[in-house]
Amino acid sequence: PIQSCFGLGRVGSTGGARTDSRDGPVVTVAGIAMLRQRPKTANGVMFLTLEDETGFVQTVIYAHVLARLEHVFSQSAMIVQGRLQVMGNWRGLVVEAAWPLNGMLGGYEGHASMAGGRDRMVKRALSGNARP
Repeated sequence: PIQSCFGLGRVGSTGGARTDSRDGPVVTVAGIAMLRQRPKTANGVMFLTLEDETGFVQTVIYAHVLARLEHVFSQSAMIVQGRLQVMGNWRGLVVEAAWPLNGMLGGYEGHASMAGGRDRMVKRALSGNARP
């Protein structure tokens, strides 16, 4: 069954996954990409930390998923869906699907790095009668 989580801070507590479980529930969460790591020793795996106002979750994105959805993982905000894994105190989400949340909020686009990265500030106009 797929479970929707209302906040990333609840991912580890709402799944019902047992300690050291690789077969936890499938959950769907949204957040802002805070950290991307692609270690050379990880055989093409990307580790992505997503955060919202309630907390954060570490995700694992295997090479076959990354190849298919790399355009999503380069965005600043996204929705991801995957299976919850628990190993001791670590909670992580093995991502199988992802959708961009671009155009939803103003902010940074691309990804920043110490060397300058491909980030840029984007301002979005509010639609309708809403006022800033």
